[in-house]
Order: sequence, then structure tokens, then C-alpha cells
Amino acid sequence: MKKKPLFALILLFFFIFVWNTYDTLTYSFEESSFPGAPGERYSTVTSPKKTFTAFAYTYSGGGAAGFVNVSVEIKNKTTEETHTIYYGDEILGFKMSWLNEETIEISDSYRKVILNVKEDIFDYMGSACRSLKMKSQYRNCYHD
Repeated sequence: MKKKPLFALILLFFFIFVWNTYDTLTYSFEESSFPGAPGERYSTVTSPKKTFTAFAYTYSGGGAAGFVNVSVEIKNKTTEETHTIYYGDEILGFKMSWLNEETIEISDSYRKVILNVKEDIFDYMGSACRSLKMKSQYRNCYHD
């Protein structure tokens, strides 16, 4: 009789281990992967020398409480490449401003983040920071 609960417990731990491993290996920090995607463009700011443009997108979720998340995508006007540098869970007081050609400040009512657009990312959940798939795409990863 005691073997069934032990087997169920081992199976549960195995499932959790496999799920966490899968999530760590495959997590993507792309606009299409966020809950509520595709997002709706919320704000745009261009860097001082006009090399980069930051686009903020909002993602709304349903349910009783609902949610609004925000991502910031950077477009390099020279190469036409884009990449996401910010994913947050707060829209109240949201604003972006460039500190110099490669550094942007993103803030809301909860946090203030300063990111180098070439080597930093922020993910409020920390999933991008744990992702092995993402390791080659940034130098510094920040999370709450």
C-alpha cells in the first residue's frame, strides 16, 4: 500500500524536473511568445542619433482580474534587426527615455531599469535569465 504514494511522489518530481528542463532549454524572449500576443503598440522613442528605435507593446489578458504586460523591442535602423530587451508586468506610469545612443531607461510605477540596448535584457519573471537558449543573446539579464 505504501508503494503507490511513493511512486506517485517520484512521478510528480520527475514531471516537475522534465517541465523545468524543457522550459529552461526552450524559453524564447520574442514578441510572439508572450501571453496575449500579438501586442498593441503603446509607445515609440528614437535614440538621440536616430540609430535605434524603441517600440513598447502591451499585452492584455482576460479573466476576472485580467493583466497588462509590456515588452520593449529595439530596432537597429542601420541593420534593420530587432530584438526584445524588456518584458514587464506593469503599465501604470510606464515611460521610456534614452540616456545616450545605446542606453535606455524604462520605468513604471513599480521599477526603474537602465539597459544597454546591445547587451542587456530585463524579464520580470526571470525566465529569460534562466534560459539556456537565451544565454548567447545578452551579456546581462535582470529580473525582479
